[in-house]
Amino acid sequence: AGTVESDGTMRCTALETDAFRIDLDWNTANPSSGLTTRKQYTVRKLTIGSKVGIFDIGGVFGSTLQNVEIDADGVVYNKSFSEIMFYPSGKEGAFTLHEDVETINAGVFAGAAYLTEITLGAKVKIISENAFNVSSYNSGLSSSEQIKSMLTKVIFATEVAEGHTLSIGASAFESCAVLTDIVLPDYVTE
Repeated sequence: AGTVESDGTMRCTALETDAFRIDLDWNTANPSSGLTTRKQYTVRKLTIGSKVGIFDIGGVFGSTLQNVEIDADGVVYNKSFSEIMFYPSGKEGAFTLHEDVETINAGVFAGAAYLTEITLGAKVKIISENAFNVSSYNSGLSSSEQIKSMLTKVIFATEVAEGHTLSIGASAFESCAVLTDIVLPDYVTE
């Protein structure tokens, strides 16, 4: 559902599964297949605006999508928000993880030179290896291209579910030279 602007741009207000699918007459091209139609998707590039809600990109646009641009704060989570997949290197200041994040993937914040403070939610179970390690980002870069971490503070949730544990991977905070404010809660197991 949506409206078409005077310049031809479509402004969507809802996206449904297979919204951009074309059903080809498969039986004409391949009569022995037993299929009557075949799904085909033609969208190759997608730009997502800052006010777009959660939807299944693959279900709406299919498997031919080759490029997704995020026009928001640039942070990318998986569909259920249980994992943070990407954090933009140029994003500045403090950041609070989505409340449903359970896993911070390896190296996600390694290139985030301007991140000064991060607040972790009560569901975070895993901070993967090298998650904030700028030296892993810098490997292979010339000295003039290398970055330094500005991360000074990590805030852990104080109220978590009974039995909740948090595992911190090897070198997760390595090279965070100005990290001075971190208090590990008793639910950190390694």
